[in-house]
Amino acid sequence: MTAHAPCDPLPRCTILVINLDRSADRLAAVTRTLHALGLPFERIEAVDGGKLSGEEISQLASNNGFAFFKPLTRGEIGCALSHRRALERVVELGCPCALILEDDFALQEDVAADGGARFRDVLAALSALGTACPDAVNLFGRRPRGAIVRTLGDSAQLLRSVSPPVGNVAVFWTQTGARKFLGQQPPFRRPVDVDRKHWWERNLDACWISPPPCTEGRALGQRSTIGARQSSGLGSRCRKLIYRGMFAVQSQWHFFRMYGVARWLRAQQRVQEPA
Repeated sequence: MTAHAPCDPLPRCTILVINLDRSADRLAAVTRTLHALGLPFERIEAVDGGKLSGEEISQLASNNGFAFFKPLTRGEIGCALSHRRALERVVELGCPCALILEDDFALQEDVAADGGARFRDVLAALSALGTACPDAVNLFGRRPRGAIVRTLGDSAQLLRSVSPPVGNVAVFWTQTGARKFLGQQPPFRRPVDVDRKHWWERNLDACWISPPPCTEGRALGQRSTIGARQSSGLGSRCRKLIYRGMFAVQSQWHFFRMYGVARWLRAQQRVQEPA
């Protein structure tokens, strides 16, 4: 783990960047972005799933057809291990909150154009919430429906959806959220971002930012180091449909049970992004 520390750090918010040793160009790109914003970070060495042995794979992954519709790939297992490593670092540091970034993180074009001020403002606002901050907040990805939890300044909203966005590009964690997510030990049953969508299993308050300030970097011209999440064959497609149907029912029911009818109804409303 390597620390990178330019001036003007954001108070209270630790930033961790997950990066494979073979992805030096990605580290260079995210370093330029964060240093330009005056944000220090610590590199977390990612686990290369392609280097795991067959015995390690069998111990780390569970082919549970009810939990997910397909066996995990080596890349997905490596990704899950990498994010656990980052969350363990959050717990080790004892920091109240942390932003965990993957090395293909980038700012949305409009956010980059304003010098990243909105990105910094979102981090500052989330950090200032203290114990009122949700356990995990996606700064990447959108959902069409959700309930506004609170407004963060003039240009961002914190929302809670029945099904939060997938993707690990940029997730803001509290210390409590990190400990909750680490509570379930391997074997892994799902990709780590899909596991976060099943928020009720860990009693995780999972929210997201609208409009999201972060996206995946496209300038590198590289495919994901995790690999595509595809399913082929009639049997696999059927399992996928069954999984999605079960998830839809479970997520709606658990949201209704946990937050009540009024918040459940608000979560069905279409999201209107701030101007």
